[in-house]
Amino acid sequence: MMRRLLRLLTLFLNLGTVGLWGLAGLLGWWLLRLAVLPWLAVLPGGLAQVAIALWLSPLVGVASAVIPTLLAWLLLRRVGRKWSWRGSAVVKRIASLIPPLLLLGAIGLWGQFDTQGTTAHLNQSARRGNLLRLRQQLLVETSRHNLSWQTSALLTVGTNPNFPNPHGKTALAVTQDPAIVAQLLAAGARPSGRALVNASFWADLDRVEQLLAATDDDGASLVAAAGEASLAELVQTTAGNPADRAAIAAALLERGADPDAMVEGFPLLTYAVRSRQLALVETLLAAEADPNNRDRRGDIPLHYAVFPRFSPGDDTLPIVEALLAAEADPNQFDLSGCTPLHSLIVHHRQGVRSQLPPLIQRPTPHPNDPEAQIHQIQLNLTLVTRLVEAGANVRTPSCRGQNAIALAEGDDALVERLEAAL
Repeated sequence: MMRRLLRLLTLFLNLGTVGLWGLAGLLGWWLLRLAVLPWLAVLPGGLAQVAIALWLSPLVGVASAVIPTLLAWLLLRRVGRKWSWRGSAVVKRIASLIPPLLLLGAIGLWGQFDTQGTTAHLNQSARRGNLLRLRQQLLVETSRHNLSWQTSALLTVGTNPNFPNPHGKTALAVTQDPAIVAQLLAAGARPSGRALVNASFWADLDRVEQLLAATDDDGASLVAAAGEASLAELVQTTAGNPADRAAIAAALLERGADPDAMVEGFPLLTYAVRSRQLALVETLLAAEADPNNRDRRGDIPLHYAVFPRFSPGDDTLPIVEALLAAEADPNQFDLSGCTPLHSLIVHHRQGVRSQLPPLIQRPTPHPNDPEAQIHQIQLNLTLVTRLVEAGANVRTPSCRGQNAIALAEGDDALVERLEAAL
């Protein structure tokens, strides 16, 4: 009885392992078929069409399932005859792990091509035998996923680098690899505003310089074509090296980008201040960005510079200093009737818990870090001093009808610094 159960268990183990191999082979073909296309597409015309047709045919799919199944069955039969049951079971367990690993690799390669819904139009071109269009679409995909060898192979057979995909993006507009950018430009790719915006978004200084240098007017027309989007993408994200971001901004501004451009109702300078990008703030101010430019809420950049919730850190005070040096007005009101000084005091006081002593007040950005809380308190006091020194009027009433001293009532350190200005 035990021997029969043992044989049944072995049989089920064999069938499971064999079936797993067959399934992995079928899924591997299904998922890898587009990853192999770039290499088939660069074959000579007639041979490429035949190879692509065969690779995508259902017969290859059936073979991809049958062949691994037979190989797995033969392997298990041979192992089962030569080794003891215990040894063969170990081999079966090891063998059963191989297909899932192969499947994970296939998914990794497939993900390079189908994460943005590219399968449909690539398959369509391949099945219609339109080799020229397939190469053009594949070039965009290999560039988008920074596949340098495949991109180089497609360019070698004369693929047009300026052909857009169904989303209107060319290979140059989607790649993030400077080496591929150089390949595309050498093959005749035309720099576009989209390519410049993409490079700015990722703060890729090398790509930006490549694109600007590839134009006849040193990039002025390219910056004009990109419009405010190139700087907008740069100031709205914090990817890349801060020095590179500032260098890109300087290059764009030198070529005619508007430092006072508005993005969704907010000035570029406001975005840079909110994300505490000191180098970018200094670059925009050096290009004569207006430090008193209001956003759709009526705030000027100085309101955001002193606001504790926007990434408090070591760059806060230098940013405030840079704005004040550029003649930011500390007495500007927002739509609610508050100056930067009023806003700073209100938000500072809202972070105070009355049961705690003054030096352990708790501003909202650091509810669980006493050292950071104390640092924020000291920073707030320093900011109050700088605003007052820059001419902030402590007697001006806020939207609440109270002046700065009345708003600070209860905080001796704040009141002392404000009264010193009287």
